[in-house]
Amino acid sequence: MTRTAPKFRFTLAAASVALACASGATLASAQPGERPMGDMTRAAFLEQAGKMFERMDLTGDGQLDAADRAAAQARRFGKLDADGNGEVSKAEMQAAREARKAKMAERMAKREARAAQMMDRRFAMLDKDGSGGVSQAEMAAAREQRGAMMRD
Repeated sequence: MTRTAPKFRFTLAAASVALACASGATLASAQPGERPMGDMTRAAFLEQAGKMFERMDLTGDGQLDAADRAAAQARRFGKLDADGNGEVSKAEMQAAREARKAKMAERMAKREARAAQMMDRRFAMLDKDGSGGVSQAEMAAAREQRGAMMRD
């Protein structure tokens, strides 16, 4: 097994992050409650990847290297060090943790709301007669329609 050079591993990791972010761009551009189809042009992908690279290239030298990692670490430390005294106190760490928890809870609430909206739309699509319930015939029709779409 050969060892991968650290610079190559970092570049590969950065490219992977850019790819993941760019592929998520379609999701990010969707309107609330709208589910994107996932289509993205090469130009849109390259644009998103370029934006991600620019955000990661903190030194602005066109490379992702140790200097960028150090700058990112300094930025993260600066965010933790709320009073700017050069040290992170236990209270500052706790405040940062609480802020992360609050953001996560907000994201989860939004995700749950989108999931509920999606379920409502799916159910409405299945309940063709508007009876408030889905019959076996309605389910069979939906399966047939999905099958026809897959064959086309």
